[in-house]
Amino acid sequence: MKIILATGIYPPDAGGPATYTKGMSDFLRAEGHEVVVVTYGDRAKKKEGENSKWLRIISRDRNLFIRHLAFAWQVFREARSADLIYAQGPVASGLPAMISARLTGTDIVMKVVGDYAWERAMQKGETRLLDDYLASKPRGILNRIERWTAKRAKKIIVPSQYLKTVVERWGVPGERISVVKNASDIPSVDLSVISTEMEKSLLFEKGSLDYARDDGMEGRDDGKSTDPGDEKRKVVFLTAMRAVPWKGVTELIEWWSELPESCELIVAGDGPELSKWKTLVEQKRLQDRIRFLGHIPHDEMKHCYETSDAFLLHSGYEGYAHVIPEAISFGLPCFVSDKGGNPETAEDYPSHVTVLPYQDRSAWVSTLASFVPDPEKRSTPCDMRMTGEMFEETRRILFMENEPAHVVMVSFETQLQEKESLAYARIRSMLSDRLSISALLISKGAGDVDYRDADDVHLRIFSWHGGSLRRSLFAIREGIREAKRVPERTVISAQDPFIAGFIGYVISRWTNSPLEIQEHADFYSGYWRKESLKNRAFSLLGRFLLRRAERVRVVSERIQKNIVRLGVDPAKIEVIPVSQELYFGECLKSQKDLPRFIAPCRFVRQKGLDTLLEAMAILKGQNVHFQLDLIGEGPEEDTLQSFIKEKNLQDCVRVLPWMTPTELWKDADLFILSSRYEGWGRTIVEAMAYGVPIVTTDVGCVGSFFRPQIDGRVVPPNNALALADAIREQCNEHDRRIVMCRSAQARAKELSTKDVLHEQQRVGWRCILDR
Repeated sequence: MKIILATGIYPPDAGGPATYTKGMSDFLRAEGHEVVVVTYGDRAKKKEGENSKWLRIISRDRNLFIRHLAFAWQVFREARSADLIYAQGPVASGLPAMISARLTGTDIVMKVVGDYAWERAMQKGETRLLDDYLASKPRGILNRIERWTAKRAKKIIVPSQYLKTVVERWGVPGERISVVKNASDIPSVDLSVISTEMEKSLLFEKGSLDYARDDGMEGRDDGKSTDPGDEKRKVVFLTAMRAVPWKGVTELIEWWSELPESCELIVAGDGPELSKWKTLVEQKRLQDRIRFLGHIPHDEMKHCYETSDAFLLHSGYEGYAHVIPEAISFGLPCFVSDKGGNPETAEDYPSHVTVLPYQDRSAWVSTLASFVPDPEKRSTPCDMRMTGEMFEETRRILFMENEPAHVVMVSFETQLQEKESLAYARIRSMLSDRLSISALLISKGAGDVDYRDADDVHLRIFSWHGGSLRRSLFAIREGIREAKRVPERTVISAQDPFIAGFIGYVISRWTNSPLEIQEHADFYSGYWRKESLKNRAFSLLGRFLLRRAERVRVVSERIQKNIVRLGVDPAKIEVIPVSQELYFGECLKSQKDLPRFIAPCRFVRQKGLDTLLEAMAILKGQNVHFQLDLIGEGPEEDTLQSFIKEKNLQDCVRVLPWMTPTELWKDADLFILSSRYEGWGRTIVEAMAYGVPIVTTDVGCVGSFFRPQIDGRVVPPNNALALADAIREQCNEHDRRIVMCRSAQARAKELSTKDVLHEQQRVGWRCILDR
């Protein structure tokens, strides 16, 4: 992939974002990706030692507007051939990068390590901390910019849960924000060596830090004793940060005179507040106890950690300070304020971090005054999170690997509103921590419902009353809203290629989400289209939608072959059978004098019940004795009753309501399926499992899962004579019937479990998202 890293600073500039961007670019390049870094900086200095082929520098000497325009132009040029832009902030680098991304259609991920508008306000005299500042709903130009860019980013990466709440207050949905905590990028060190170095004294020369060697102390110009015994009793506290108002160093200086004289404070870092801090130290006459090192190159910070006894961070705001894990990697105990992301460092490293109330003078003074370095505890290794892990986690987010997916499902199944129904149980079993589902029910009479399952936050169900047009429009509106909640990770799944498919198509194209169409019935076998003029019109609509869907899920190889003939790309078709809870019974050993035939189904033309009754009339005319139970309900029930009377079958054919599986199969001598077309054929598989002999037309899973003349007898659809002959043969050939039953039952045990089939479906959704 080609990736653009847009950043405000880059080495040799100091600061966490500069170090992070350099490490991230090196990490991605090492994995074989093409990386281009676009940054502001001193062009002459930055070209030294850098490869200009991938480094693009916009000089800071230019006018503010001109340099931002130049930055945007540089990102735009690169983005035309890039796969992704990774912006390090929402304003200085984020705004130009976002404009370029919008113009080129390139995906953009943004890292947010703080509220830039608030930081600028603090430097101009703002006194409120971030939470109070955000509570006032600021409307400055910088606030508007950072919200505008953040809301349009594909993904936001933040270093702490606290910053996630900040970005959510900007109006960004929490589903689009990922927390990747900072880590130590200093290699593991020998802690036993550190404890030895701790016993040595510190020297400050010309604003830089050094430490004594084994040959003893150099001279100190402050007139104090250089006796090693005196120096060992000193406690050296280190703090490192940008010198900005909210870092709380002013308070530390104010309080330091209350600490024992053995306590020294080292301040590493540079920034606009540094001169004020130095002036305050002089006013307090603490020059011999508080030392300023200024800017320390990152590679040299290890000397500061090695020669200190503890680390302090009394800040009024932090995202997740990277110096904390670095200090801990050297075994330093850390004392931090309770603001921002600081408490989270205590959760991650409880044995090394102590949280103290921000600006609580007594708490800080008493804690620091009573602190005694413990060399043994410091030399105990700590399980550290290293930057390699942080970069790897970031890479997975950038490439959307293993990200939670969201499915907006368009369905006619009103039973999804009934928690005790099989349909509801099926959709619940599809959910996982990495998958949420929003179901749009467009069936008539469902009612206006926005249902959220209290037991599973990953499931939402919507339905509406009224006419077809109203329900469809509401479904489109709500589907667009749901898809926008998780952009780039939402699949639109329509449960048929017609009305549901059209609604799904509109939502998909409006939100730029991939569309999946599920074909559960064999609509393109040829029989369905001939049933009515409406079906012919729907057939054309379905052909249009199936060709344009990004994925087509079918339940049998038969459907796959039929829709390939429509011109649908075979590569995007996946066969996933229907998941079923099967009950296995004992294969039939003998047959009653009056065999009981069963045909459980919906009473519709698709089921070919007219052909079945014709076959029964033929058998009755041949003096074959039987009892046929038509079990179910449907719009063709009156027609069936009339046909039974017409064929004089009242004494051998009954119409019964639905039964439980146990009642249905326990006394059955033969299962008959006379359908003209089927997608899968659930009842075929149920009969196979229960050990009931089968006669079926050549539909659904027949020929792929169900083996003709091995697991049961198969005849062509719409052929009453062939159906009657197969039924008579199945009844008369006892030994062969038993062999077929046992073969069918063994085959049913090979059917993939519900969990396997559902995971196959979830993998399919993730695959089209990745594509």
